[in-house]
Amino acid sequence: KGIATVQGERLIRHLRDGRHMALLVDSAPQLLLTFWIHGQEALAAMSFVALGTRALAFCPAKRIPQLLLSLISFFSYTLTRNEFLAKLLSNVPPRAATSGDAAEFSEQRWVPVSLLGPDEEPKLAWVMTPHRGVAILKDHGDASEITVTSDPNESFWELLLETSTRLAEEQHS
Repeated sequence: KGIATVQGERLIRHLRDGRHMALLVDSAPQLLLTFWIHGQEALAAMSFVALGTRALAFCPAKRIPQLLLSLISFFSYTLTRNEFLAKLLSNVPPRAATSGDAAEFSEQRWVPVSLLGPDEEPKLAWVMTPHRGVAILKDHGDASEITVTSDPNESFWELLLETSTRLAEEQHS
């Protein structure tokens, strides 16, 4: 009842005219993210279902992917070259991947990929899964161990872009 404030009008516009999108994160406790996108801005509502807590905020619509990526659990673990080959050849999950997303990632079938430089040596290597995305492979100079990592500070897409750009520039130098 009464006249809505400027903030109230903004809220009403998003709820009435915005495109609705919701995401349920099956975590402990469960998190429900709901967005109403109106133009370049989004109204975001976050609810921790079991705790009964909620938050409401406006954000630029282009920030939604960043918010969603922040919900991904990141992992890093090291396995022997033999465990790596067993995973690729027989789909045997590495013993080092024991928790959360690392275990889920390791249960998936892996497809190895390498970006080769002009010397035909791998400049960036990664494994892809059907449902759990991509993890970078790092060889620390010795042939016995490989680190599998999904790290927000070393985003796969940024590393791929940076490495391929550098290789392209080196070719033209």
